[in-house]
Amino acid sequence: KRALKENRIADASDEVIAQRISTYDEETKPILDYYSGGLVTEIDATRPPVKVAHDILGTIISLPVYAEMKERKV
Repeated sequence: KRALKENRIADASDEVIAQRISTYDEETKPILDYYSGGLVTEIDATRPPVKVAHDILGTIISLPVYAEMKERKV
């Protein structure tokens, strides 16, 4: 539906979709596997953008490194 809604006709192609899945499997999934064990946070990106942004920011500010940076004086 996004292809039609955003006038991205190439996105409607089964070939393009298959290539994107292949690229994910080859390039992204190995990174996620490497950093598994608590370093990867899953966020449901099918929700409205403001809720996704809220989840992302909430995850970032809960990281220990964020708390350390917040304490530093510039």
